[in-house]
Amino acid sequence: MGAARLAQIFSEGEGFLSRAATSY
Repeated sequence: MGAARLAQIFSEGEGFLSRAATSY
């Protein structure tokens, strides 16, 4: 359960970084 949660948070964070990178 913890690993799945970490994977979800990581994927969400990666998407956030991708949007942040394209906004600059």
